Amino acid sequence: MKNGIKTAAVLLFSAVTFLSSAVMVSAAGDGSHSTGTSVKMTVLTGEAPAEGSDVNGDGTVNVLDLMRSKYNKLNPADPETETGKFVYRLYRNIWCTVPDVAEAEKYTARLEKGEISLEELVFEFAENEKLAAAATGDAEFVKSVYTGLLERDPSEEELKEASESLAGGADKSDLVRKIAASEGFITAWEPHGLGDHLKRIGSNYKKDGKWMHLEPSGKTYPVTDETLLRVLDSCSNILKDHGNGVDDIYKFCVDDSGYKFMEKTKTLEEIENIGWTYFADYALTHYFSVCYYMAAEMDVLLEQAGYQCRVVHATHGSGDHYWNQIYINGQWTNYDVTNCWSNYTWDQMVEAGAYILLGYVRPEYK
Repeated sequence: MKNGIKTAAVLLFSAVTFLSSAVMVSAAGDGSHSTGTSVKMTVLTGEAPAEGSDVNGDGTVNVLDLMRSKYNKLNPADPETETGKFVYRLYRNIWCTVPDVAEAEKYTARLEKGEISLEELVFEFAENEKLAAAATGDAEFVKSVYTGLLERDPSEEELKEASESLAGGADKSDLVRKIAASEGFITAWEPHGLGDHLKRIGSNYKKDGKWMHLEPSGKTYPVTDETLLRVLDSCSNILKDHGNGVDDIYKFCVDDSGYKFMEKTKTLEEIENIGWTYFADYALTHYFSVCYYMAAEMDVLLEQAGYQCRVVHATHGSGDHYWNQIYINGQWTNYDVTNCWSNYTWDQMVEAGAYILLGYVRPEYK
């Protein structure tokens, strides 16, 4: 075996020596090539030198030019724009492959024209057959995805959980979608000046004209529940008719609802056992309700509009209270439909109602 390696090395060295001494050929010649140039094209690139192979600009195509040309194909330089760099990152960290320059430019153009969001593009990469073909081990893939989408390494717990999930049969696409739909994804990319390209994908989104449900695990399946379909279609119509800005949504919710004591305040456990979809549907179809109904209505509308949002669970002298928080310009701000308070800081909320925070809830509508 060692003799075989030595023989191959000698042959390769001889070929390179021969190529290096071959006659130079004009890059603008009549299309004919010397034997030396033909061998160069075969050995170094496997194809005829494309226009522009004269990398060093001296009017000739030599071995060094072809080597550089081949290197540039295998190691394309990152684009100058942040959107372009993000697309290249998806090739390298999701598909674990070299960026296809022409294809990547098309993805970048779609982002810059506002035809697709960062999250939606990540979902496309996750659902492409190239992901399944990525020949990487589970732990290596987990590290690559976390680095690519969150710009950090996974914690030991995250690495263990995700690796075991993949080893147990979970799809790689589930992990990619899970991370792209997380709060960390938005906070990671907003500082890069990509805030205009961020649009949160919530518990439900449309794909090819059909509603899909996204579980917290990243797994997806078609929505079939009639109540949820009604809620989602209502949200689409409301956002179309009233606008999808935060203030537009808040104004609609305030105008569309009023507080009326109609039931004993439910615990968070009771609310989640019933399901947030029920409360959102009720608030969308009835005027009077209590705080967690109104919070559900605004939350599902914000989610469908693409905002990073959550429900605040707090308590004060008269019992528990729920309202909405939206992540805007790098910080969380508060909207309380029940009390008609908009764009309040946390200190303003505490001053207004002496609230004590119990936790944050990210409702899943299913």
